[in-house]
Amino acid sequence: MTRTDLSELFERSHRRLVCSLLPMARNRDVAEDVAAAAFATALKKRHTFRGESAPATWLTAIAFNEMKNWWRKDRFTPAEPIDPVLSDRWAEPDLLIQILHRKECCLRLRKTLRLIPAIYRRVLVDHFIDGYSTRQIARRRRIPQGTVLSRIFTGKRFLRAAWAA
Repeated sequence: MTRTDLSELFERSHRRLVCSLLPMARNRDVAEDVAAAAFATALKKRHTFRGESAPATWLTAIAFNEMKNWWRKDRFTPAEPIDPVLSDRWAEPDLLIQILHRKECCLRLRKTLRLIPAIYRRVLVDHFIDGYSTRQIARRRRIPQGTVLSRIFTGKRFLRAAWAA
């Protein structure tokens, strides 16, 4: 793999790599740093690329290893006590209540969706959860786009009625 190939790989897959690191890093800056470290490692070790996998897969493996190294290094960093006067200003809000509320809403939505006829549920899930456009849904389901719009409209009515019940 040449330096030019690696720079093209960087331009194509940097954003996707950072997004794949975000769930582990839980911080965009850390994910960016780890991705940069992965590209630096890939640049140093580009001669070891055997071509048995796609270059993006190779780079992702390097990035995950860099993430593991970051976790090991960061986990053992001694923490300094926080000054009680400044602790209120620097403390992050507790997200547990928000997470639990969101999980309860998702569970309720799943239960409510089961009450809706399948013909409407499929279109609602495709559009609002999976993010397909009405044109894509029409092509996938082999139905006119107007039918998709009609099913979304009717499905939303069913969903409102089931949610209120």
